[in-house]
Amino acid sequence: RRARADEPQAAPVISGDAPLDSVERDVAAIYARRLGRPAVDRTGHFFELGGNSLSLIELQLELESALGAHIAIRDLLYNPTVAGVAAMVRGRSELSEQRGVVHPPASERRLVPIRTAGGTRALFLVHAASGRATSNQRFLDALGSEQPVYGFQARGLVDHDTPHASIADMAAEYIALMRGVQPEGPYWLGATCAGGLIAVEMAHQLEAAGQTLGPLLLIDPWLPPREQGAIRFHAKRAFLAAATVLIRDQRFRRLLVHYLGGVDSSEQSLRVWLCFRIAAYRQQPSPYAGSVHVVGSRRGLDFFHSGRWARHLTGRVQLLEAGPGHRDVFDASNEQSVLFLRQYVAVSQAWFAENA
Repeated sequence: RRARADEPQAAPVISGDAPLDSVERDVAAIYARRLGRPAVDRTGHFFELGGNSLSLIELQLELESALGAHIAIRDLLYNPTVAGVAAMVRGRSELSEQRGVVHPPASERRLVPIRTAGGTRALFLVHAASGRATSNQRFLDALGSEQPVYGFQARGLVDHDTPHASIADMAAEYIALMRGVQPEGPYWLGATCAGGLIAVEMAHQLEAAGQTLGPLLLIDPWLPPREQGAIRFHAKRAFLAAATVLIRDQRFRRLLVHYLGGVDSSEQSLRVWLCFRIAAYRQQPSPYAGSVHVVGSRRGLDFFHSGRWARHLTGRVQLLEAGPGHRDVFDASNEQSVLFLRQYVAVSQAWFAENA
């Protein structure tokens, strides 16, 4: 039969270690696509071929979507070859056939252990609007090899649960997951882009529960929607309301993907993005008086210099400019961004040493 465009295609191999069966061929095709290579053989090692923590999470999502088997991030870290992943897929499939579909616990779906090595206090990172638990490899390098890192992941990406309708509900669930790993504070919390809204809400809820936080990290945070100006705010709210209906149409989804630029084009991922945006436009952030470090772009920091963040962050705010635009902050070659992150880590570790 003719293969559909969204099906994993068998990749030609680049050595004598050819995939042994259809599962290995499918995994090899996904590896090749994610790594931007023409082919990968069965001994192909994800990290040795250029993969990093960000692309590893994307690999996990595609494996689950294409092959229908849950593979935990920690399992991919310990056995990242094509043959190793294929063996795990076969094992999960056999278990599903014997016992019915096995759903991974929420702690694996929504709190991803990006790196568990090291005995220091864990840093918990809130995702951006895409909802995916991601972390730039240069950011991990800046943290040091002995720094545990966990990433939150939104509902609806790797399961079929309904995405959260409010930032407050999202923050409450993330806190519960975080306290499952670390029952008591002080907590170390960071966020990228639009995730800053969730992180600030988490900070409020943790303080209300009698918990303490170290310096909060915001990486080029998204301006709270209500600070955009009345006309822009209401126009975008109207667009989001219309999009909840139009997203069922494939043509509209293509336009939305083109507008967003480079995001996952599946209806499931776009719905998560849309639900998050709607929740953000409903959110009315309360002032947060804790210490905050912002590693941001020149454009993003203009919102701080103009006072448009002033009523939301009322404590000590350290501003560090790491490039002219949003993408520059996350550029793997941006040494300035890495330097500022290392400075933040040093300040935070000193704080935790004094407040342990």
